[in-house]
Amino acid sequence: MGKSKSARIKPLALLEGLLPIYEEVLERLAAAGAAWVQIDEPALACELSAEASAALQTAYARLAAVHLDLVRAPEQLQPALELVGAGRMLSLGIINGRNIRRADFERALALAEQAAARLGNDRIMIGPSCPRPGRCNRHSGWCCRR
Repeated sequence: MGKSKSARIKPLALLEGLLPIYEEVLERLAAAGAAWVQIDEPALACELSAEASAALQTAYARLAAVHLDLVRAPEQLQPALELVGAGRMLSLGIINGRNIRRADFERALALAEQAAARLGNDRIMIGPSCPRPGRCNRHSGWCCRR
């Protein structure tokens, strides 16, 4: 969601109308053969207002998976494991996407095992901490599947 040029327009107020459009686009992509679509949201790397946090929870409730940057913020795994809903998946960014040579494989394995013990192997995905080198934030954003 972008910024508004008018103080009268509140971008977060548009979210409820925008989510069905995203869902339709994702459904069309799935029909065309896409198994997963990644949507990055750089704003998630910032401190969120209470209004933005509530909007984020609304959007997350409609997604099938959420990606976590566990290289930069491993402390988010435990709360995410507590919050992930039934049937939802977690994408674990446990390999350093900024510099793969600096990957801590023992730590990565420990995080993956912790998630698998809680959710099961079929509800976790393993990936890099961020989608593209040079484009990483503290939190990578989200992945979603319809």
